[in-house]
Amino acid sequence: GCLPLAMEQAGAFLRGKNISFLTYLDRYKERLNELNNFPAITGDFAESEKIDIENLKRRRSIFTTWSLNFEAIKQEHPAAAELLYLSSYLFPDEIPFQLVTTYPQLSGEILSEVLQVEDDTGVIERLTFLLGVIEKYSLFKSNLHLETYSIHRLVQDIIREELAKKEDSTT
Repeated sequence: GCLPLAMEQAGAFLRGKNISFLTYLDRYKERLNELNNFPAITGDFAESEKIDIENLKRRRSIFTTWSLNFEAIKQEHPAAAELLYLSSYLFPDEIPFQLVTTYPQLSGEILSEVLQVEDDTGVIERLTFLLGVIEKYSLFKSNLHLETYSIHRLVQDIIREELAKKEDSTT
């Protein structure tokens, strides 16, 4: 289910930020309160998607931990955040590095600029660095040998929901 993913991401946040569990718990509770009106954790979402209460609780847990990790990634490297956004719209399993490196214009401005390198080795090194930033927070799993990475489907759903919310608030 989703709970092991939430626990994995919480542990990654603790390691990535080098903070105590109690500090993390305080941040988690603050974020949960901030997110109470977000569709992914409200009853309206549960009704529209026919999600039972247990699934809603799991979704709330993963959404809150993901949100903390995503904020940390945005602060650490904005291009990595744009890679997350792009990846939320791709098939989640074994995304080829080449897709991202060959078509950087599909991504955001910052990621596109970071990936603008003359040689293939340099662009793969930059992409690998960004994947490492994201992997540190357990949002991607990469396979350097096959030059692919994967993203959990629920993480994709939550990213797309956040993007839709941002778009709705600007219109």
